[in-house]
Amino acid sequence: MTQSFDKSDRDWSITEITQNKGFQRIARAINSATVYAGKIKTKQGSIELDWQRTYGLSQRLGSHAGSKKDFITELSAFLSTYENENLRLQEKLQKEGKPLKRVWVTNEDLEDFLKLLDDKRFGCNLVANLLLAYGYAQWKKPLKTEVPDTPIVEGDEVQEDTNDKD
Repeated sequence: MTQSFDKSDRDWSITEITQNKGFQRIARAINSATVYAGKIKTKQGSIELDWQRTYGLSQRLGSHAGSKKDFITELSAFLSTYENENLRLQEKLQKEGKPLKRVWVTNEDLEDFLKLLDDKRFGCNLVANLLLAYGYAQWKKPLKTEVPDTPIVEGDEVQEDTNDKD
């Protein structure tokens, strides 16, 4: 009986979820809107970012993790707000001649992520909770498959890479 439970888990790997480009970029967007928004600490001291922090996102998304429809509805609402914030920041920074160094979630990223939610091997609850865990984690370096375009912590110093919006 124990082997029958383990057999279904042998058909896939957690990294199929965590190394998905859409998963990574949406997790980075969550991270940019929560962990790295507002005031951050660097080697030079605290820096006040003009990025609005999104409070309660983990609770809102987590409460809908059991339903694919409800989870993607709540995630879509967050991504719309996040995109609006990116556009506001980009407009302001363009006037100063500076680029916006935050992840832009693309339709391809959404399609990649939706494939994970549709994959019956994983289930919405697992994918949703992993997304939240990655979204609220401290990322020390860009992932191999990810285009680095958000602040990355190197030690305790924030290093920003350039961003090209597609």
